[in-house]
Amino acid sequence: MPGTRRRRSPTSRDPKLLRPHNFPPGTPGKGSVILATTRGKRVGIIHVMGRVFMDPLDDPFACVAGELSKMRLGGTVDFLLVDIHGEATSEKMAMGHFCDGRASVVVGTHSHVPTADAQILPGGHRLPDRCRHVRRLQSVIGMDKAEPLTRFTRKIPGGKFEPANGRRRSAASSWKPTTAPALRCASIRSASADG
Repeated sequence: MPGTRRRRSPTSRDPKLLRPHNFPPGTPGKGSVILATTRGKRVGIIHVMGRVFMDPLDDPFACVAGELSKMRLGGTVDFLLVDIHGEATSEKMAMGHFCDGRASVVVGTHSHVPTADAQILPGGHRLPDRCRHVRRLQSVIGMDKAEPLTRFTRKIPGGKFEPANGRRRSAASSWKPTTAPALRCASIRSASADG
């Protein structure tokens, strides 16, 4: 509107804002960070976005390689988490193998269904299938079934996507932060008794 100033979101100035490292220069936030725990441990986090079936961005593997050269597991950091946000399980699995022995854990986020890929790789790091996800059991990725079914069967939108009601299902991965090679990586799944 004329005579009004456009205000930026308070989060755009927050120094703690973590966004994909391979976003364009000038995007608010940082793509990696080193945090200290209350016990004095240094935790490194690298966040990138995949490119398969996603917006074209800089190479996530090159971005992670650059950050891994700065964050050395057992040196610069005591625990190192790499988060790849993407559509393709294959790209997330490849990132896990790319980081094996150089990161504590690689998590793939953005998945809407469990993939059962949790494993410990030869270099000793964990590759969980996903970090966490909660959705309604009788839904299409958490949305009421009616609108997605209309779009899939008629190829035209019939309305808005609405959150589904009913029983919830949770899926998560569990690991213990350590610099030592992993001994365990667990997938956890549960469903609520009611809505």
